[in-house]
Amino acid sequence: MKLNVVVCWLVWATSVAARGSAGAYERLYYWFVYDIEVTVYGSDHSKWTMGNGCVGSGSHGSCTFNEFVNWISNGPSDDTPSYPTSKFNPVSTDDINKAADSLTTVINNGQLEDVEPDAVNKNAKGWFHLWSQVAHATYAAKDAVNKRGDSVETVIGKQLAFADLCLDSVEANRRAEHSKKMRAYFNNKYSDLLVVWKGKTTNGIDWNEVDVPATYDTNKSSMSGYTLQDLQDAVDDFNKGTADSEDKKHWDILLRVEKTKNSCAI
Repeated sequence: MKLNVVVCWLVWATSVAARGSAGAYERLYYWFVYDIEVTVYGSDHSKWTMGNGCVGSGSHGSCTFNEFVNWISNGPSDDTPSYPTSKFNPVSTDDINKAADSLTTVINNGQLEDVEPDAVNKNAKGWFHLWSQVAHATYAAKDAVNKRGDSVETVIGKQLAFADLCLDSVEANRRAEHSKKMRAYFNNKYSDLLVVWKGKTTNGIDWNEVDVPATYDTNKSSMSGYTLQDLQDAVDDFNKGTADSEDKKHWDILLRVEKTKNSCAI
């Protein structure tokens, strides 16, 4: 019997979501959807839903990458910091990863405040609603391109691919954070078990999950008394954040990336 132990990703519930490397790629994801709208709608600002009120020195009066990142985190400011470059115009995955590294540094140094949902999308009402609105913005832009008789791939294919990369990287970083917490949890609470970990890699980011069947097979001849269901319940308890308050806090900041990716149909 093989049980499904893939983590069920929940939407962020608190404003501490946009931290570290995951927070950096999250901001990059928002930026690419913003750039999609600018590309599709041009100077018709009434159709822009991303970057609510963010008008800057970019094309069609749009914000540059640095202006956008500062806007959604700190709000309008005369002293706009420069994150990776003054004008972010990625031509490769390497550019995106360099930008993410730079953003991670300023996030960890406390130079960026938490992302404000309604600054990212003018129709957002909290974190849960934000992600549905970002997905809707992507749908609407693609639909507008199709209705004009243009090729989505030609017009915004690059931004869509980069947005997909950023979502994958958000997920991988969250999984890596989660697996570290889970490893500590099992080491402390189930010290008598030899836990088998299944390693995975996404976008160069390594993370692990408990291989429940293999863990059961490894320990079934011992005197531990744990059944296969006991092990699955232990994983589920941790994933649901019921292990302890700190684990619950960690679980609450995880993103339901898989659903967002499917909704955006990138």
